[in-house]
Amino acid sequence: SHLVFRVVMPESYGERSQHKIEWNTRIVSTIHAIVTGLGTVFVFATEMPHVWGSYCFTHSFIGKLVSAYSAGYFVADFAIVAVFHRHFTSVLSTLLHHTMAAGAFMISLHKPSSEGVVLLFLFTELSTPFVNIRWFLLETGHKESVWFTRSSYAMGISFFLVRIIGMPWRRLLCHQ
Repeated sequence: SHLVFRVVMPESYGERSQHKIEWNTRIVSTIHAIVTGLGTVFVFATEMPHVWGSYCFTHSFIGKLVSAYSAGYFVADFAIVAVFHRHFTSVLSTLLHHTMAAGAFMISLHKPSSEGVVLLFLFTELSTPFVNIRWFLLETGHKESVWFTRSSYAMGISFFLVRIIGMPWRRLLCHQ
């Protein structure tokens, strides 16, 4: 991501290392969110509950790949935040969040009955690209653009659907 943005948007990428770290972590976060969000949708649409009878207590090969990918992402991001902690806010809560998430994903890899629950939580990642796109547009001076307005609406709608509505929905799916 460093090389891409240095070439594509050199004026926005900035010279400060804090700025570069933020850009890089948000790019990787966006890629992770797209891959895991689409991965969970694929698993839910093709394998659960149609095959296994439940969204929560199931296992699938694609689900394991998504969990392993997420465990790797959270371990790597944990390392970045730990090393460059001076450049981040809320370091302790971020490290705790990453530890808990990576642990949950690793447990789900060894305990198949927990995989569905982890995938239901990863479903919330579908809102993350819109959060990051909005940040990129702010950073590049496009706050007044139609793209900023559209990404703000997309962020609000997706956040509401997958995180606010999604939390009770997940609970209902697991306790049917």
